[in-house]
Amino acid sequence: MTTRASKVFAIHRFIAFATGATMLFFAEEATTGFSTGSNPATFHDTVVCRSCSASILCLSLLVHTAIRFSPAEKDTIARCMLVSFLAVAAVFARLSDTGPLSEADRIALVSSTAAFAGLAMAYAWACWDPRIVRNMESPAPSALSPAFGFHNAVGFASGSLSLLYPAGFYELPQKYLSLSMDASPTTNELVLVSMWGGFILNFSLVAGRAPRFSLRSQRIFAQIMVIQFIGLTLLYAFYW
Repeated sequence: MTTRASKVFAIHRFIAFATGATMLFFAEEATTGFSTGSNPATFHDTVVCRSCSASILCLSLLVHTAIRFSPAEKDTIARCMLVSFLAVAAVFARLSDTGPLSEADRIALVSSTAAFAGLAMAYAWACWDPRIVRNMESPAPSALSPAFGFHNAVGFASGSLSLLYPAGFYELPQKYLSLSMDASPTTNELVLVSMWGGFILNFSLVAGRAPRFSLRSQRIFAQIMVIQFIGLTLLYAFYW
C-alpha cells in the first residue's frame, strides 16, 4: 500500500543521496558552505564531514528500501525521522540565535535550520496518515534483537551527546581516557558533529523499534547499518 510515508521516502532518498554524496566528495566546500562559511575547512572538519556523509548516504538507502516495508513499519521509521529532524532543527535554531556570529555563519545556520524543519514538516505529514494501523505484532525474537538493543543504547547516548553537547564528543575522551588533541575543535567541526549526532540518534531510534519489524525488514536494516559501520571504518583507515 502506498502511504504518505512512501511518498516522502521517495523524495527524501534523492535529497539525502545528493547531500551525502556532496559532503563525501566535496567535503571542504560542503564544510564551508553548509555550516559556518566564514571559517576555512580544516583536516578535522573534512573528516567529520565525510563521517556524517556516510550516515546520510545510509539514511538515503534506508528510506529507499523502506518504501517496500509494511505500512506500520514505514510509519515507525517516519516517526523516528520526525523526532530526529525536529531535534536537529531545534538545536540549529538555537545556534543561529546565539552570538557573536558573522553574517555568513548566521545565514548558513538559518538555512540548515530551515532544511531540517522542512524535513520535519514532511515527516509530520507522513505520520498523520489515518489509514495506518499502528499495532504491530512482535515476531519471535531473532538473533538480531540483542544487536538492536545494544545499538539503541549506545547510539541514543552518543547521538544525544553529539547533538546537544558536541564539545563533549572531545572533552569526555580527554577526561576519562587521557587522550590528547593537537588542537581544539573548530566551530565548523562542532556544528558538523551536532548534525551527525542527529543522524546517529535517528538510527538508534529505528534500532529500538526494529525488533518489532518482520524478519526481512530487520535483516535489511541490519545490512544497512553494517554498510555504514564498514564505510566509517574504511574512512578512518584511509585517514590513519
